[in-house]
Amino acid sequence: MKSSSRNRVLEKPHILLLIAANLVFILSFILTDDFVDFQIHDTMFVVSMSHILWTMCALLLLEWFIYILVDRLLLSKYLTWLHVIAIILAFMIFLIVYLQVNKPIGEVVTWDYIQAKTIKEETILLVTVALLTISHLLFAFNLIAGLVRRRRWRRTTAGFVQWPSEYIL
Repeated sequence: MKSSSRNRVLEKPHILLLIAANLVFILSFILTDDFVDFQIHDTMFVVSMSHILWTMCALLLLEWFIYILVDRLLLSKYLTWLHVIAIILAFMIFLIVYLQVNKPIGEVVTWDYIQAKTIKEETILLVTVALLTISHLLFAFNLIAGLVRRRRWRRTTAGFVQWPSEYIL
């Protein structure tokens, strides 16, 4: 029984997205008292960690659903593995590091502390967004190359190329 579930995960790596979404959802009930505060220009935003985790869960489920729809069209399982691992790694980096940056502090907050915290937050967001961008470019390449390969295969297996009706006299 274990080997069949292991083979299923090896054949369909997007199942890891579903597992990660479930873990993030469970984690949202454990981290109920935590919050994230961030500053954009002159406004300070405070967001509950549960809401951030629910958003991450929804994004992971969306990625999983997209993979269900286009799984047969993809070019390579290797690129699929890279994309899935990069997505999960980006969310893990965001969660772990952001929780470390937003640890409770003492009563006195200095300007240097605020500047250092802002630089750390910007670095975290930059790394996370860069990793997600690269992974989604890999996914787009995987999908487009798979569609091109599929179209080329269909032409060669049919034995002839059908011309569009506008070219037929």
